[in-house]
Amino acid sequence: MSQLGFSVIARSIVSREPRGERLIIGIDGRTGAGGDVIARQLSFAVGGAVIPVNDFLLPSHRRDEDEVFPFDFAALREFVLEPAAWGDSIRYPMYRPDDASLIEWVDVASDGPIIIEGTFAFAADMFEQYDATIFVDCDPSECRRRRTALWGEDAAAAWELVMGESEQNYLLGSQWAHRATYSMDTTQGVR
Repeated sequence: MSQLGFSVIARSIVSREPRGERLIIGIDGRTGAGGDVIARQLSFAVGGAVIPVNDFLLPSHRRDEDEVFPFDFAALREFVLEPAAWGDSIRYPMYRPDDASLIEWVDVASDGPIIIEGTFAFAADMFEQYDATIFVDCDPSECRRRRTALWGEDAAAAWELVMGESEQNYLLGSQWAHRATYSMDTTQGVR
């Protein structure tokens, strides 16, 4: 694990050799830490496509009551990670989380790295699927301030009730900041 700035991480990632046909990068961290910003900047710097973990959110009627991670990791593996490793085209279905109706099929550019981004991106053995990992850390109070500024007070409070404890337990129990290839603290912004 190394605590580095964005430009150093981007340069280092460009030099990495993928295990398969395409480099697969995982980015995880607190909601509001700026992982999506890092992913977009990385995509711009090294090319490739950003795929949000939220595109694989399970509809509520498909979740088990005791399910810790509300995402369809099997679909992420089948439609994104396996084709990327083999150099095949990537196309995945995106569903509405409320009723599971198909929104659209998402076609992913056929060249450059694949960047999987979002809280829980390292969950359910996903961590081992990536050629490089970035953990984006941020002071929890700053993340809360950012969520409130972006979503509004009511939505941020609702998120806190539904996901706050799960996210906190996931992040504290996993030690991602120490296990990831790279770690960034974005409390003061992206450097």
